[in-house]
Amino acid sequence: MIIDENKKAGSGLYFTVQLKFVVAFIGACFWAGFSIWIAQDWIDDLSNYIGQFAAIFFVYGIAIIPGFMNSFAAFSLLMDRRPKREPLPVYPGITMLVAAYNEAASIKDTLVSIALQKYPGPLQVIVINDGSQDNTADIVRQAEANILG
Repeated sequence: MIIDENKKAGSGLYFTVQLKFVVAFIGACFWAGFSIWIAQDWIDDLSNYIGQFAAIFFVYGIAIIPGFMNSFAAFSLLMDRRPKREPLPVYPGITMLVAAYNEAASIKDTLVSIALQKYPGPLQVIVINDGSQDNTADIVRQAEANILG
């Protein structure tokens, strides 16, 4: 058993990434072997119609190889213990750009939706009005006054 020397005290047993890889690979190989054994009748029946080489090519391409990859991923995920996510002490500020051209019908809902977000850091919203022919700019100004005021 390979144990990481740098594990935190009290964090339990930790297996290295290399050991997890080997175990997942061995598990996937066993799964592929089982799949090949199960697929023999399928290959034999299919080879009567398209030939032995083509039957093996298609069965391996459709079932065995993708099954190996999926089982490797499944074994890897089963052994993975993700560290607990801790919130950042300070979230970075973000700027949201909202492009608007003749958006009078929906810009207010967009800005209200943005205002209702619960991002814990500073949020700046810039509405880019690209020469709207309707009253998009007026609605944005009114929404700004209502939300900030």
